[in-house]
Amino acid sequence: MVKTTTNLLFLIALFAPLFCIAQEETDPEAMVEKAGRNIMLRQYDDALTLLDEAVKLNPDNDRAYLFMAQANIGLKDYDAALESYDKALNANSKSYMAYRGKGELLLRKLRYDEAQVCFEKAIDLNRDAVGAMYNLAIVYARKDDKDRRIKWLKKAVKKDEGLKIPARDEKAFIKYRSTAEFQDIVFE
Repeated sequence: MVKTTTNLLFLIALFAPLFCIAQEETDPEAMVEKAGRNIMLRQYDDALTLLDEAVKLNPDNDRAYLFMAQANIGLKDYDAALESYDKALNANSKSYMAYRGKGELLLRKLRYDEAQVCFEKAIDLNRDAVGAMYNLAIVYARKDDKDRRIKWLKKAVKKDEGLKIPARDEKAFIKYRSTAEFQDIVFE
């Protein structure tokens, strides 16, 4: 009996990794998880290969599209990243992470009106989306809308006081640094 048990344990130990590999090859969630690890390791092409397979198996997997966007950002393919965020939103129209990510890319591309819409939608979906609040303050600073810039910067800093430090160096706020409102928000 001992020899049979030992042989069985040996076989399990031998074939378990193969079973896990086979499961990863057919389980879209396992593929997405592995792709996430690849993104952390900056293996963006490998991540995209896995994610392409995952969405073939489950085209409504918004998480896969969010990771695709991140991998494309890592490859500096911002148009493909925007397309991935759109696909994530088609799969799940209530994904605040997709709205926030898309807004950040649009902000980077100086498309302020579109970025504003994305950040507002992200905040509607998640009232604690402090990153979207902070970025919305940047959008309004770029659009020279003083009242809204102050409103959203106050809200963001109230939720996360750690944002005072990057706000001090944010280029969008340079011309406002000496104002009393900015001083009160960022230096109090």
